[in-house]
Amino acid sequence: MAQKANTHPNKITFRTLFVKGDLPTKLSFFLMGTANLCNKQIPKGLIFLLSELLFFFWLIRNGVTALAMLQTLGTKKQGLMFDEKLGIEVLQKGDNSMLILLFGIAAILTCALMIYLYVINLKSARKLYVLKQENKPIPTTLDDLKSLLNERFHATLMTIPLLGVLLFTILPLLYMISIAFTNYDHNHLPPKQLFTWVAFKILVM
Repeated sequence: MAQKANTHPNKITFRTLFVKGDLPTKLSFFLMGTANLCNKQIPKGLIFLLSELLFFFWLIRNGVTALAMLQTLGTKKQGLMFDEKLGIEVLQKGDNSMLILLFGIAAILTCALMIYLYVINLKSARKLYVLKQENKPIPTTLDDLKSLLNERFHATLMTIPLLGVLLFTILPLLYMISIAFTNYDHNHLPPKQLFTWVAFKILVM
């Protein structure tokens, strides 16, 4: 009984898992889904791996910029600028503080979701490690699908509503709360004017 308690998934820390795990288990700390792929859980492993690849592609392409611009909420103002080629003033597009704030908050939520998915990946690798240590059969894709339709059916039903709450409730709520810490008013209306962070200055005044 004591041996089973020691090998229970929740009793094994991720540090111990990395030290004692096999190569696929160790690789799961860097390439999500590796343990699943090597144990013939192909769909689950591909979901983890593709999620990681798409996240880093987004992070390099848009995420870093969105997070960086969140600090200033834009620096380039919209206005007229003389074009030497045309010989006239043309409208120069500037940054939009409202969109920068929205995309920045969305980027933070995306990173938080990725961290959550990464932890799920490690828990999955830990579960596979324990099953192999106890010489128990590895669940197949069909077994996972049956689980989602039976004992874990509540998680299946809650997935879409939770995503809806995240996109249509939490994101707008965080956006409106964040605006309260800026100098957004009728004198700072994007895209013609920018607004910036003022922290608690407005509340103090």
